[in-house]
Amino acid sequence: MITVPEIREHLVDLLASEVDKGNALSLFEDWLVQASWNMHKTSDWEAQRFVAEIELGLAENESDNELLWSRLKEILRTHQISLSKDKVSVTTSSSTVLKPQEWPFSLVGKQHVVACG
Repeated sequence: MITVPEIREHLVDLLASEVDKGNALSLFEDWLVQASWNMHKTSDWEAQRFVAEIELGLAENESDNELLWSRLKEILRTHQISLSKDKVSVTTSSSTVLKPQEWPFSLVGKQHVVACG
């Protein structure tokens, strides 16, 4: 089973790679193909949609790496994640620093909470 947080983690790692982006992209694509194989059987709809958006971005921008990086950043920025009662690992970043933090969220009087970046 592949999850939205797991996909986001790998996508952030890809986008944060400073050296040999071609190799990082190849490793990301290899991971994505393996992790998402038969995901329709075990993963939730949000994860399936997220992977589909990434795969479409990869397919549409295969020859233009700057456009691809821009598209992947947009997918990461606009993709919504649903929060549960559990702790959520959130990664904040600037153009040079990634800083993972755990933030507890509670569903005070809400059935469903959505966060987007």
